[in-house]
Amino acid sequence: MEYAYQRTKNFERLSFLYLITGNMDKLSKMLRIAEMKNDVMGQFHNAMYLGDVGEHVKILENAGQLPLAYVTGSSHGLTEVAARPAAELEQKGIFFTSRESTIPSDATGTPLVRWGLAIVEGYERHLRRGIRHCWEGRR
Repeated sequence: MEYAYQRTKNFERLSFLYLITGNMDKLSKMLRIAEMKNDVMGQFHNAMYLGDVGEHVKILENAGQLPLAYVTGSSHGLTEVAARPAAELEQKGIFFTSRESTIPSDATGTPLVRWGLAIVEGYERHLRRGIRHCWEGRR
C-alpha cells in the first residue's frame, strides 16, 4: 500500500498511513515534502499529526491567520512563539488589551494534542501475513 501511494504521489493518504502505523520519521519527511511543494494544507495536517505546535503557529502566520496563530501558541503555553503574531496584530491595530487577551491555561496541565503512538501496532506484519495467505492459500 505504501509503495502504491508513493508511486501515485498520493501524499495525503501516505501521511495518514504513516500516522496510523506510528512512523514519525517518515511523517516528518512528508512535512518537508509539503513545504517544498508549497502545500499549506499538507503542511498543516502533517504538523498536526506530529503534534508540532510551533510548526502550526508558523504555518498559520504564513497563511495570514495571525489571530489563530496567536491563540494556538498561547493555548499551548508557547508564549515566545505566540509573541510573534501578537506583535504583528498590535502593529495592525487589531489586537485587544492584555487583560482581554489572556488565554486560560489547561486545567490538567497536559498538552492539548497528543500524537506519536502507533494506532495499529504490528501493521506491516499483519499485512504480510494476509498477502501470504492470499497467494498461497489458507493453512
